[in-house]
Amino acid sequence: MDQKNSTQKNLEASTVAGFGDEWSRFQQEKLSAEERKKVFDDYFRVFPWSNLPQNATGADVGCGSGRWAILMAPKVAHLHLVDASAESLAVAQKKLRVFIQL
Repeated sequence: MDQKNSTQKNLEASTVAGFGDEWSRFQQEKLSAEERKKVFDDYFRVFPWSNLPQNATGADVGCGSGRWAILMAPKVAHLHLVDASAESLAVAQKKLRVFIQL
């Protein structure tokens, strides 16, 4: 099976569109920095941040609005944001523009 056919079978267009719409409308901008950090710390409490090597590379797969990536980016040297929705990636890119090196 070639890559193109494999990708098409693992992608539900209406689901991707739905998440893209959701993240473009609900960008969590009203969430305070303190509340975001509290939720992030709870969500990632088992992740071994202190064991990451220097200049670590990370990935936020299904990054949505970038709500977690904004707190992950300072912890790694390079962070890949992955999402099936172009709209979601645009929201995340906007949110993380201070970290983006062009």
